[in-house]
Amino acid sequence: MSHDILGTLRRSGDRSSVSFDRVYQTTADDLWEAVTDPDRLERWMARVTGDLREGGTFTIQFDDNDTAQCRIESCSPRERFVWIWPHESSESQVEVEVVPDGDAARLRLVHSRLTQTQAPEYAAGWDVYLRRLTDDLAGTPSGDWWEAWETLAQQYRALPDPRCPDPAQAARQPSRARSHSRADGRIFACPFKLLADC
Repeated sequence: MSHDILGTLRRSGDRSSVSFDRVYQTTADDLWEAVTDPDRLERWMARVTGDLREGGTFTIQFDDNDTAQCRIESCSPRERFVWIWPHESSESQVEVEVVPDGDAARLRLVHSRLTQTQAPEYAAGWDVYLRRLTDDLAGTPSGDWWEAWETLAQQYRALPDPRCPDPAQAARQPSRARSHSRADGRIFACPFKLLADC
C-alpha cells in the first residue's frame, strides 16, 4: 500500500519539525471541537484525559499502551493551542491552528523540537492521524493504523536531507559534495552551494 505523504519535514541545527496544512470539509467550529474534545479525539486519535486548559496537564493514551503526559503551554480558544510533549531525554512542541477556509476549515499542525531520528516517526504518526480525522469527519471507517504508519514512516525516512537543495537544481549549480550520515545510518552525498551547515 502506498500513500502520498501529507507532511513537510524541516531541519534547524540538530532539531527537526514536521508540519501539515490540511483543509477539511467542515466548519472551523466543528474542526476545533474535533481536535479539542476528548470524546471526538478518541474517535480518530487517542484517549485524552486531564485539564485541557492553558497551563493544564493532560494524558494521551495511545492504542499501543504508550502514554504521553503533556502540558498546554498556550491557548486561544477556537483558534490555536500549543502543548509540550515530554520525551525520555527532551521535549517537543505541538502547535495546532484552526481557521475558516471558505466553506471549509484549515488545520495547521507543526510538531517541532524533534530529534532527527524522531521526526520521520512522528511525521508518519501525524500523517495517519490526520487521514483518520478526514475519515471521522466524513463518517467513514479508517484502515489499519499500523499498516499505514509503517508505509508512511518508510517514505518519510527516505526523504532527502531537508538541509540540502533540490538535487535537480543543485546539479545545475557549481557545487561540491560532502557525505552525510542519515538518521538511519546510511551515507548519502549532498551537493551544496553556500550551505555551511549541510
